[in-house]
Amino acid sequence: NLHRFQDLVYSEDADIVCVNETWFNHTIDNHEVLHNGYIIYRKDRSEQRAGGVLIALKTEVFKSVREVSLLENLQDLEIVSATVTTATDQKILFCSCYRPESDAKWATLFNNFLDFACDKFENIVICGDFNFAKIPWDAPDCASGTKELLFVDSLNDHFLTQLNRKP
Repeated sequence: NLHRFQDLVYSEDADIVCVNETWFNHTIDNHEVLHNGYIIYRKDRSEQRAGGVLIALKTEVFKSVREVSLLENLQDLEIVSATVTTATDQKILFCSCYRPESDAKWATLFNNFLDFACDKFENIVICGDFNFAKIPWDAPDCASGTKELLFVDSLNDHFLTQLNRKP
């Protein structure tokens, strides 16, 4: 699958790539993932198979690229973030997130992350696999389920909008 991923990224000439559930671990180096023209930030799972998130940014496209470290109290989240400065000096925070279905404290931590991100950044793009099957993305306010409603409320509280409405 890694070769198919590389073929897709290079054939599309993607400037920004966010991946959820990379399944990577410490034995895979960034230059093995994308070996040409990208800076990669990732968070791998250390003790379990599956999971993991990644952001790859084409360095020649942006004036600057830097990773945004999570606050100490947010380290349990499976999120990697980077800020880019565009040619027109616009700063954008990109985040790649994964929510394991079994994580009970995730909603609180993610809301704390949104508090941090929305306080520091005006432009935010969050890509992720949130595993919320009970959220109809064409009408998220019609979500059912306690976790789903908390998530939608958190998005609304931070004035975030779902852009991609289908898988």
